[in-house]
Amino acid sequence: MNSPDDRQPLRKPDISRFMFAMFDVLGFSRWLESVGLHAVLDAYHLLIERVVVRPNDRGGLSTVQTRDGAIFAITGPPGYAYFSDTIILWHPLLPPFVDDFVARCSELICEALAMNIPLRGAITLGDAVLDRDSDFFLGTPIVEAARVEKAQNWIGLTFGQTAMWSPFLAQIHGTAIIEYPPPIKDHLKEYASPI
Repeated sequence: MNSPDDRQPLRKPDISRFMFAMFDVLGFSRWLESVGLHAVLDAYHLLIERVVVRPNDRGGLSTVQTRDGAIFAITGPPGYAYFSDTIILWHPLLPPFVDDFVARCSELICEALAMNIPLRGAITLGDAVLDRDSDFFLGTPIVEAARVEKAQNWIGLTFGQTAMWSPFLAQIHGTAIIEYPPPIKDHLKEYASPI
């Protein structure tokens, strides 16, 4: 048995700028009761495997050109976690990853529907601690995503107000987003988004 003096000091995680997405599985309680825990776990695992951890269309690589003309490749799918009726994805807010992150979030909605799992989600931006090693998940993008997700009255994905930031939007392929205000619950209209 370890004494208090033998414990490793708790590492304080770093705060960084992130893209963050939160998805709610609609009808989760009924789904869990009807199919059981093993089937839900298998479905979550398959969904994450098909969309989140798979290589992107460029073989898992994003390329960046520096000011001096050098080109280098960056790899990395978003971080993810799922707990109960919630799936979260995140990635540092870096221009080479923006379009891929939004595409994966959209594909998560579509693949989930193909698997009969209705999702409602929100994408937000901001400073946060999203650290799987320490299991710290804190920050305003999480709060905003939870509010925007709950305000929606449909199956789909919406941008929060922070994701309306023009440098972020400029990195997204034009066909990936639709300017359409999604249905919002009357008492939560302040969280409405036009994308």
